[in-house]
Amino acid sequence: PDAAVAMQAMMGFQDLARISAYFDNSETVSGLVRTIFQYCCRAAAGGTVTVRCQIALGSSEQCVTHFAPIFREAEWRGVLEVLLQLWALDLLPPHLSEFDDFSGTDGKPLESLCNIRPLYPPPEASRTADAHCEEQRGYSAPQAPAADGDGFLESLARWFEDETKDDEDEESHESGRLQDDLLSSAPPSPPFPGGDGSDKNSVEAAAQSLPVDASDPGVIHQLVKQYVARSGFVEVLGHSGIAKLPPESLQGLAKALVQLSRPSKWFAQASSPEEQVAQGLSGEWHDVADPVFCLELLTNITCMPSPSTGSTSLSHIWPLVSTHFERLLQYVIAGNGVAEAQFIERLIVNTLRLCIRLIGNSELVPTLLMLTQYLSKLPGKIFSAYSERIACGILVLVQEATLPHSGLCTFFPC
Repeated sequence: PDAAVAMQAMMGFQDLARISAYFDNSETVSGLVRTIFQYCCRAAAGGTVTVRCQIALGSSEQCVTHFAPIFREAEWRGVLEVLLQLWALDLLPPHLSEFDDFSGTDGKPLESLCNIRPLYPPPEASRTADAHCEEQRGYSAPQAPAADGDGFLESLARWFEDETKDDEDEESHESGRLQDDLLSSAPPSPPFPGGDGSDKNSVEAAAQSLPVDASDPGVIHQLVKQYVARSGFVEVLGHSGIAKLPPESLQGLAKALVQLSRPSKWFAQASSPEEQVAQGLSGEWHDVADPVFCLELLTNITCMPSPSTGSTSLSHIWPLVSTHFERLLQYVIAGNGVAEAQFIERLIVNTLRLCIRLIGNSELVPTLLMLTQYLSKLPGKIFSAYSERIACGILVLVQEATLPHSGLCTFFPC
């Protein structure tokens, strides 16, 4: 019953958001979307993929798919917080959860100090006969309570959809009104019935919607991870998804990433001992993992090629990104943040990645070379700890890039 109520509540929030989008009420849409994201984060904070967590995740994914173009910083922050909870549960695909790094001259990966792993190890699927029979039998996934006809909000939302479809039939297709696209989307499909996980097709079909039709925790985790890999969360952060975002939304995403991609202890008052005890192991993990993940994602988005728009997307966020990296490096150069060894390693690697990937843009060369100068000014102990990684990155930069004669030079300590 609780799960059915949660599903009905999430559907109600989605219907309200769609109705608000029809009337161009973006503030109401944003408020509803943020509420759904917050509920999803709280449902996932327990460390298990419960039915409530799946229902909230499905609704959150629908919001990202439909409303991402109107997201601003607050909404993107909600998206990132959901992604961080998914990483803690080991539900993200490898290209989002694994970090790029340099190899040594022998071609082997360099030894890394950054060894962050998901906070909650995934449960293993049971191999017992009882569990297998239970998978074969399946279980009735929670459904929203049945009613005589549609609920009021759903009926109203569908009425607006019909109105929109009638307008589209009479007029030529135009993209001037965002809600036309949003309201024409179908509501999430019901859970796949009878998915027993006994073959590949049934497993893939069961992972197409949430909550999944399984009861074994290991199977549930596998199916939800498959769902996430094909979800709007992953698509919107890919090449095509980023290219479709309007400048205001892209800037909002960059601002949210900047706010989350710096250790809380660096630029904010440290938590009291009582708060640290209350946060527990989860709070400690997020203090280390969140800035690393968001800095990686910020670098990936900045380096992302967009052939359809050239360097237009980059021009909207580069001033913000470059200033952020400069401030982080300056903070370390001043002798601060030494205890954040994992973050400093990723800061150095991603600084070099920016230089390698963007050095071909002549307008960015002065700023990029300035970033390499910051690396050369790192305190002796820090530079020594990461010297091999810096040397390998500089070698790649020199070998793969045609460096212009800008008059700037960088000297690295021996």
